[in-house]
Amino acid sequence: MSAGRMVAAAVVTAAALAGMAALSYVPYAHEAAAGGELRLAWRARSARIEACRRRTPEELARLPVHMRQEQVCERQVAPYRLAVSLGDSVVVDRLVAAAGARADRPLYVFEELALPPGTYALHVAFIREGGAASDSAAAADPRAAPPRLALDTTVTIAAGRAALVTYDEDARRLSVVTRH
Repeated sequence: MSAGRMVAAAVVTAAALAGMAALSYVPYAHEAAAGGELRLAWRARSARIEACRRRTPEELARLPVHMRQEQVCERQVAPYRLAVSLGDSVVVDRLVAAAGARADRPLYVFEELALPPGTYALHVAFIREGGAASDSAAAADPRAAPPRLALDTTVTIAAGRAALVTYDEDARRLSVVTRH
């Protein structure tokens, strides 16, 4: 690189940095928040479900000798149904499945709901899907979340504030945290 190019690059860089520094002093008028927010955020372990089956003779014949196991088992984590209602309106209804290539990671819930200020009747249900197989698997894992978590309460959302619904793993229940 020639000396002229190096000087030009240094001048352009210095000008860009000076411009950025000058912009950091420009006043910014933040618009007052008109509404509030309801956040749902937690991590929970779910029951591990193992489904085993016997391979057919044809399946075994297609496998190399060293990989021929008669029984094959697939492991996964039981999903949960998340349902959130404010008053009579359902605002969230979705399946929460485990992440990871093998779907064996904990369940993560993160929802942000913008709401006008006010008081709301809040109902949150987090219910394990999968029936009896997941219930028997959960009995073997005491760290797994209960098959059904529910929260029925009244929550007040203030302008510019958030209320947080979270899972307390030690108490094994959902709770609301607000700061006013």
